[in-house]
Amino acid sequence: MQKNLEDLGCVNLSPREHLMKIINDISKKFNNILKGNFDSKNNELIGGARINYTFNSHFSSFINMIDPLENLKDDQIRALLYNSSGSSSVILFSHSAFEQLSKLSIQLLKPHSIKLVTIIFNELVRITNTIVNSNSVTRFPALNEMISVSLIKLFKENSESTHKFVEALIDWNISYISTRHPDFIKWSEIMNKDYEGHNYESFKNDRIDFYKDMERKVTLDTIPTILKVQGKTSYQEGIEIGIIKSMVISYFDIVKKIIIDQVPKAIMHELVIKSENMIQERLFLDIYDKKNLDEIMSESTEIATRRTKFQTTLMALKQAYDLVCSL
Repeated sequence: MQKNLEDLGCVNLSPREHLMKIINDISKKFNNILKGNFDSKNNELIGGARINYTFNSHFSSFINMIDPLENLKDDQIRALLYNSSGSSSVILFSHSAFEQLSKLSIQLLKPHSIKLVTIIFNELVRITNTIVNSNSVTRFPALNEMISVSLIKLFKENSESTHKFVEALIDWNISYISTRHPDFIKWSEIMNKDYEGHNYESFKNDRIDFYKDMERKVTLDTIPTILKVQGKTSYQEGIEIGIIKSMVISYFDIVKKIIIDQVPKAIMHELVIKSENMIQERLFLDIYDKKNLDEIMSESTEIATRRTKFQTTLMALKQAYDLVCSL
């Protein structure tokens, strides 16, 4: 009976003292759940372990499955190679073609990286719900609600700044394409890997026919309003498409590793750790100086009724015990 009474919480503290104790306990519990300093009684992942799984299994596995050229057909790449050359007749594709394709591939990483911020935000809310649903907080319904609202607001503020930070991280990699990275594929690797044994002298004999399958004119006419690359891919075009694909995939793999490593770090710094360090201060600012603190720290009717019942029963048991001892 005494244990049941203790489980309902103490009543010998002032409202402010009790609130201070609860705020400190919440901050400590949040830290412990993130760090794994708690007793786990089942095989379910909780708190920091869920965040770690999200970063190192869920996110990384998904990013590794992305095909940098999944939305690009060879004909699109073929047209890009011509367009990027402009009015010049280049021997091989221009650097701008590689840059355009690389930027398109890196852009594929942005929505998933930003979505990761939302996923971790939800995990922080999940941790908060676990804490505020404990007996020490649920006995005060008004306080329970205020704590939840205050912390979710804090997480939203930090997730917004994290969202911008992660978006900027992707944009940095899009805005500047550097092929000087030591892991970027070398020309010798490209040629040996994909094109060994080919006769490159045949390049000069390949010509693209934009007018293939179109009606032949006797006199020179204006070019079509819409001019598309048509016909089979020539030998030279096939070589160029293969080379630029290898280069784009190589560069994408470099950026992909950066994103898998840096995005979780950014989220941990800007959202998780920042929120963890601000919990105590935010709750004090939002709740501690409220004028209606007595009302906020009022127990629920159910808890108050149970407390009275346990106290009455415990008193009766003590009186009975004293009576038996006096006989």
